[in-house]
Amino acid sequence: MRRRGATLWHALRPQGVAGVGGVERIACALAALLLLGGCLAPLTRPAPSPLLARGDERLVAGELTEALALYDAFLKAAPDDPAAGRVRATRALIDRVQRAEAAARRLEREAAQGDEDVARARAELSALRGETARLKTDIQRLKLIDLQLERRAR
Repeated sequence: MRRRGATLWHALRPQGVAGVGGVERIACALAALLLLGGCLAPLTRPAPSPLLARGDERLVAGELTEALALYDAFLKAAPDDPAAGRVRATRALIDRVQRAEAAARRLEREAAQGDEDVARARAELSALRGETARLKTDIQRLKLIDLQLERRAR
């Protein structure tokens, strides 16, 4: 049972042990070091390369070609940097995006060309339908003329 105001360490300490001994002090010091080490770790990491930072900025801005150039320069300058793996993966994704965009532009051009072809075919079809209607009318007239000639010949 914990007393009011007692720490968890005091509550878990075996009964009959008075005060904090050497092992407890070492354990507390170790826990403090681990906590401080975790908090200080981001401060001890090296700053990212200016090339990498600019490449990331260009990527966020949507300027993929510029980002690729900066990433390539970064990989050439620091191929063993811890961030190189991320940069290679990002570079591969940018390449895939650019290829997909190029394919989309090609398909749009082909669709536009197809739309022009369809418009021409529709105009040609309309002209042919008009010609067909005129020819049908001419055939009807020729049939009438033939019938009239046959009646006269009889």
